[in-house]
Amino acid sequence: MKLEERSRIRKEKMVTNLARNFGEAEQWDIEFWKKVGSNTRLGAMWDMVYEVERIRGHAVVESRLQRSVETVLRNAG
Repeated sequence: MKLEERSRIRKEKMVTNLARNFGEAEQWDIEFWKKVGSNTRLGAMWDMVYEVERIRGHAVVESRLQRSVETVLRNAG
């Protein structure tokens, strides 16, 4: 999907709020994310991860969590 198409879709779904101060804005933000649920929050998080990778110029084919590989050997004695 091209940048223009993603931008159009985001604008159609955009939700806004006018706050008089930072505390009011933070409270609205907390309530908003509580309302949308965990699946939407997780999806938004992955959207941000993909967007950062695109900005960095990386090809985003499949993103996954970083994994460390280790071998544990039992002592025979």
